[in-house]
Amino acid sequence: MKNFKKGFTHQSFLKKISGGFTSIELLVVVAIICVLTAVILVSLDLPRRKANIAAFKSETGSYITKGGADCVGATSALTAPADTAITSWGSFIDDCANGDGTFSIKATNLKSGCTAVVSESGVVYTGC
Repeated sequence: MKNFKKGFTHQSFLKKISGGFTSIELLVVVAIICVLTAVILVSLDLPRRKANIAAFKSETGSYITKGGADCVGATSALTAPADTAITSWGSFIDDCANGDGTFSIKATNLKSGCTAVVSESGVVYTGC
């Protein structure tokens, strides 16, 4: 009967778990958290890139109307739009100075590297 009490008991279980976690157990938990964080960050990269490209296309597309309106009857060169956090506007390739109502300007997406040439007839995107 004495040997029966030396086995697993509720008191021995409580004594074992009240000592805290071992360093191996803590290391495993930290490693799992790191792996999950890496997976989440990688999975969020594609939507972030798509959102940057969509914002860039919106900014460059909206300049067609503005540039066209500014170009009608213009006899002097247009000024390039101000740069934003997403779009870097280059210099004009054709700036309406000849009075024919045509313009074209190059823009670069600062976040994804794609480029666009905006003209009175539309936008041509490269690398998006």
